[in-house]
Amino acid sequence: DFAVNGAKSTRIKSDGDIQLIGRPVTFDSTTGGQQYSRQIGGLNSAGNIELVAAQVYPATRSEFTVSVKDQPGDSLKPGGSITVEKNNRTPGSVYSAAGTVTLEAVTITQSGRLLAPQGEINLLAGSQLALADGSLTSVSGGDMTVLYGTTLNGLTWRTDMPAASNARTAPRS
Repeated sequence: DFAVNGAKSTRIKSDGDIQLIGRPVTFDSTTGGQQYSRQIGGLNSAGNIELVAAQVYPATRSEFTVSVKDQPGDSLKPGGSITVEKNNRTPGSVYSAAGTVTLEAVTITQSGRLLAPQGEINLLAGSQLALADGSLTSVSGGDMTVLYGTTLNGLTWRTDMPAASNARTAPRS
């Protein structure tokens, strides 16, 4: 996690996209199978946070939380806000899958493009959530094909995700 202390506001402005990427963390399987990994990260501040970009999205299999909370406590900062804004650039394709982005603040204003293709978006507003006209908040992959996982011996596709069965065997020709 990255923490910004002592600032009234933090503005992250990109000429392109903002891709939220965590650090690799390995977990033991809850079903006795193999370990799996995800990228987990966050941006925490006691001051307001503004994200300005063509689009904001998590990297593949990343879980990223942006929050405005009391420091060092964990409660929402009274009057704290997170704003997602467009930068007036044309957004490109998002080659990302199964990521999670969470925004936590008393007030959340989403007036840009907040995406998590085939993933999850959590907007946890303490008192006000505003989705502006023309904004896009989506977990759709659209018409894109994003390969996700790896193969074992050229036959078994594996996603390394905790599940009852995450391996698929290709039919033999």
